[in-house]
Amino acid sequence: MKDPVQKLLIASAMLAGTMGVAHAAAPTFYAGADVARLTTKIDDQTGTPANFSGTADTVTLRLRGGAHFVPGLDAELHAVLPQSGTYSNTSRPNSLKTTVAGVFAKPNVDAGPVNIYGLIGYSYAFVDLSGVVKSQQSASGFAYGPASGMRLRGMSPARSTTCSTPGKRTSRCPASPAA
Repeated sequence: MKDPVQKLLIASAMLAGTMGVAHAAAPTFYAGADVARLTTKIDDQTGTPANFSGTADTVTLRLRGGAHFVPGLDAELHAVLPQSGTYSNTSRPNSLKTTVAGVFAKPNVDAGPVNIYGLIGYSYAFVDLSGVVKSQQSASGFAYGPASGMRLRGMSPARSTTCSTPGKRTSRCPASPAA
C-alpha cells in the first residue's frame, strides 16, 4: 500500500472511530471560518550554487467544519485556502502558493465562556513553487496543536494558537530553472 493512501485510510479510520463513540446521540454539525497565519519554509536541496531557501509568511482564510458527538469530543475538517507569498529574492522574486487540508479529532473542555481544545489528526500540504525554481511539492502527516475560543452570545470567534505540523520530512525536488 502506498504511503499517502495508507495515511488517508488511517485518518479516515480515526474520524470514523470518533464518530462511533457517540452512536447513541445525534451529532450537532457546525461550520465556520477564521483568519490563519500560514508560514511555509523552503529548504533548497537542488545543489546549485545559488541558494533559494527561504520562508514565506502569509495570512489566509481557513474554512472549518465539524460535528459535536459527545461532551468533550468533536471531529473537524479544515481547509486553508491557497495563498501566494515570496520566499526568496535570489536572482529574482521566487514565490509559492500553499494549500493545506486536514482532518482532526478535537478533544475540548469549556471553562466558562472559553473553550479550550486540542487538534489531533492528519494534514496534507501542497506547495507550488514559481520563479527561478519551478516545482510542485507536497507533505503530509501527523498534525496537532492546542487552541482556545471564546463564545459571545451564541457565536464563537476563536483565538487560535493551533500548530499544524504535517510531518518533518524534507523532500528533494526535481527543480527546473526557468528559462
